[in-house]
Amino acid sequence: MPIPAGVETVTLSPGQPLVLPDGTLARGRLTITAPDLVTVAEDDLITGGAVQMPITDGVFADVALVATDATGISPTGWTYTVTAEFTAGGGWTRYIALPKNAPAVKLSDILITDPVEGQHAALVALSDITAGDIGALAAAANLADLTNASTARTNLGLGTAATRAVGAAAGTVAAGDDSRLSDARTPTAHKSTHATGGTDALTPADIGALTQALADGRYLLLTGGSVSGALTIAGLLSLNGGATATVANAAAVAHAVLASGDTFDRFRVYGDGKLELGPGNAARDTNLYRSAADVLKTDDTFHITVNLRINTTSMGGGVGVIGMANATTVPTTNPVGGGVLYPEGGALKWRGSSGTVTVIAPA
Repeated sequence: MPIPAGVETVTLSPGQPLVLPDGTLARGRLTITAPDLVTVAEDDLITGGAVQMPITDGVFADVALVATDATGISPTGWTYTVTAEFTAGGGWTRYIALPKNAPAVKLSDILITDPVEGQHAALVALSDITAGDIGALAAAANLADLTNASTARTNLGLGTAATRAVGAAAGTVAAGDDSRLSDARTPTAHKSTHATGGTDALTPADIGALTQALADGRYLLLTGGSVSGALTIAGLLSLNGGATATVANAAAVAHAVLASGDTFDRFRVYGDGKLELGPGNAARDTNLYRSAADVLKTDDTFHITVNLRINTTSMGGGVGVIGMANATTVPTTNPVGGGVLYPEGGALKWRGSSGTVTVIAPA
């Protein structure tokens, strides 16, 4: 399924081919991993996990990824983990941000080769190591100086403030400033330590967590819920407990069925129980409904293929016949126009509007 059109993406391409130290074009695979769960509520996007792409002859296919600062994204402030694994052995792992203001980037342009102190080994003679190589304090900054807070801060490069956030830009942090950690490490039990010594706990909002209240408003619960808009189900819907449709009025449609390619409902049920049927390519032309108490009616032709049984009389194994039991109540009043047909005493009788009773099939 493609990423919804409203979500900003960044296309990542390799730039120059990846090569091994001897210039051989690298082969292997590149894995790009996002957080386990990322959402963009406005576009109903749920994403997360990893994308794997083969590295062939030093290159991998261009890939469009959700921008790490896409509009409405949650959580925020995260980076993709990029891992290269080479068939010949070795590899590396780095972290990249893909902001939406750069919709197309090359991996070689944004990859930081030495993010902290480097990932290489250097062999030197011990006699060549200086105090600066190991970050030793200047001679004046002896242990006695560390007992003085102001001198210790100066010697350790902390500036004039008591606390500096890990990964913060050069400068100082004023007393009482509630600066957060600015690197990608996992938050600890507190956001930061104030220069005054106070602390405050992390909240779900600080790390972009999905709270129960937010989830309840965004997703259906397993125990039930309501959908305000249209709901489309691609597969079979199985209802163990049945289904109930509440409609605005008796004339509203409660259920309708179309076959693939139909332009009209083939079958429709209204709020008053009326059924309508049609061919699917034209308006429905057949119905069945309740016209009065204990009366079922159709405005169209009723066709019976096998036989019709009225009351409980046996059909006698026949096909294309009408079976009628003796009338429980013999009509005593004249019908208005036409007549009524009824069995009595094993005979079939006809009572016309004039009151005349005619025996059609004597016993």
